[in-house]
Amino acid sequence: MMKIIRANSQSIYIGSILISIGMIVARVVAFYREFLLISSENLKGTTDLFYVAFTITDFLYFLFVGGLLGATFVPFYSKEKVIDSYKAWDKANILFTYLVTTIFVLTIVFLIKPTFFLSLLTSNNKVPELLLNLTYFLVPSWFLIIINGFLISVINVHKDYMRYSTSLIFNNIVMIILILIGKSSLGIYAFPLGIIGGNIVQFFILVRGLRKENLKLQFTWKFDKALWSLILRSLPVILCLGYYQLSLILFQRYAFEDDGVITAFKFFDKIVQLFFGVLIVSYVTAAYPVLAEKYTNKNKKEFQEFLEKVLANLSLKITFIFFSIYFLNKEVVWVIKVLVGNSVYLNNLEGTVQTMAIIFLCISLTFFLTRIYLIFEKQLYIVIVSLLSLIVSCLLYEKNFENIITVFLIGNILYSLLIAIGLLNKIEISKRYFTQLLLVIVEFITICLINSWIDRITTPLYTHALIIGITISITLYLNKFLTKKLYKTLSI
Repeated sequence: MMKIIRANSQSIYIGSILISIGMIVARVVAFYREFLLISSENLKGTTDLFYVAFTITDFLYFLFVGGLLGATFVPFYSKEKVIDSYKAWDKANILFTYLVTTIFVLTIVFLIKPTFFLSLLTSNNKVPELLLNLTYFLVPSWFLIIINGFLISVINVHKDYMRYSTSLIFNNIVMIILILIGKSSLGIYAFPLGIIGGNIVQFFILVRGLRKENLKLQFTWKFDKALWSLILRSLPVILCLGYYQLSLILFQRYAFEDDGVITAFKFFDKIVQLFFGVLIVSYVTAAYPVLAEKYTNKNKKEFQEFLEKVLANLSLKITFIFFSIYFLNKEVVWVIKVLVGNSVYLNNLEGTVQTMAIIFLCISLTFFLTRIYLIFEKQLYIVIVSLLSLIVSCLLYEKNFENIITVFLIGNILYSLLIAIGLLNKIEISKRYFTQLLLVIVEFITICLINSWIDRITTPLYTHALIIGITISITLYLNKFLTKKLYKTLSI
């Protein structure tokens, strides 16, 4: 059975399923980790500090893994591999050397003046000692996530999706085991220990994948003009591709004084990330190298048709999750209260769930569209839009809005709209896709009307869930049926 899966794992459909399995385990375990943080009585008062300390690790991941590697190196390596696979791997080793050296230098700079950098992440000028200690404890994870991110990028281009999925699963299983073992004796320090342990296991699994491809990871101090030029041109884009993470850092800075707000918000964010990782990241990760290859081959018609089918598939996935979270917000809040009781320090929980549903819609859309900009090499627009959205958010935060979550939402909506508008004159979208978008709008209005009617009459929670669930299922089935008719087939 495993040989059959490996033999077929290079197709996008099978690949996205394999990555989804790994993502499901990763996101469920991450959600369970947030549950342990928010529900443990002995950790209260320390969880916000852990999240602030983890901000550096998180940001480095999205800066280098999501930005430089995932969005820039993958299409570059894919193109080079088509031309000459051996030279492509030489360039990959050069980049690996650059990455490790950069993280080493950044670590030294941080250790010279740690309080200065940590004070930038909080609205409190005095850095708590626990925050400093947690950050020191997480330093090894900075190197591990960058190295693992590099290995994952290479393995994805070689379409070894089985290896990627397996490494994710074992990373998260080991992480949660170490946390559960050490939580009672180490307290909050068990969480950094689990993160480091899981990444070490993932590293050894990924290295074995390189051996399978007859590739050897090594330091090389060669200078490659094309690669160096690519990195320099991509630096602003790398920074701005992590707009969601930058906006999250900004949110944490202004929310730091309200004890427990960061932890509660991150708990909701993990719910969103669970669906985002399983359905969106996994699919885009599998489709992105193929899109880059088709664009490189300069077959415009084939590229446009494939791009439109990917968009159609993504629209179905995004719509289902968005509708489910947005309209079943009462049920989501009820489940959260059953799980963690009164540990969530946020007012208007139902409104917060709906806000997170919209954020899911925004990050799912921009995650894919920004990759299209990179394939087209139209990076400057992303930089301008990101900076503009961050400036608007900063101005709104400084005006001391009562609900800072609303400010976070406004910034992400602005960013998403501008990113989508910028592509209107760069890709050709047929009437079929506009028809599908029209169907989605009709669905949303229909469900809104039914939901409004249910709210006017007194109904038990399970009745509301049943009626809305059936309505969402029927409308999405009709959308999927009509979409398949429009595209004839969506088996990609």
